[in-house]
Amino acid sequence: MEQVVALNSDYKRALLQALELFQGVQPEDVQDLLQRCDRRDLGAGELLLSPGEKNEHVFIVLSGSLNVHIGSPGGPVLATMETGACVGEMSIIEDRDPSAFVIGAEDTHLLVIHQSVLWEMVDASHEFAKNLLVVLSERVRSHNKGRAAQVRASRDDRCPDRTRQPALDGRLLSTRDQAMHEERRTRVIDHDRCRQLQGFQ
Repeated sequence: MEQVVALNSDYKRALLQALELFQGVQPEDVQDLLQRCDRRDLGAGELLLSPGEKNEHVFIVLSGSLNVHIGSPGGPVLATMETGACVGEMSIIEDRDPSAFVIGAEDTHLLVIHQSVLWEMVDASHEFAKNLLVVLSERVRSHNKGRAAQVRASRDDRCPDRTRQPALDGRLLSTRDQAMHEERRTRVIDHDRCRQLQGFQ
């Protein structure tokens, strides 16, 4: 009997290790809380999260994958969330609507954690809390990179000649340096001529 319990515990631990929020978490610390979580099947192309719609859940990808879009559902894919990844945590932490569209990249099976259960998991497991902080930090960096790329793309669209600016600046600097060199050369020549004239006096 003890051996069966040990095997079950190892199996649960192996399953949890594949999920980024549960890496290093002891199954017994969150087992009762996991029983209160739901499952959801999301079809390919089906919308999961969108700006303007309140979200109260964290979704963990158990199988399949999700695409994250900024601006519109048909916009470029900012990121693809594979098995083990999670989405929705930022809107819960910030108590705001989602900032991106999350769509099923394929048929996807999800673990659904309500925000109230999420906070209980944070209290129940130090490792879970640490993993959540790591995920949040990565999301902030990813979001900042995405916004910076959007700003650059928008700026280039408005000013297509900006891409030619570095080459133009280089030519201007080269012309200025050449002019300064000629000016120094002229000064040296004038100085030599002055010395020659003084020698004749």
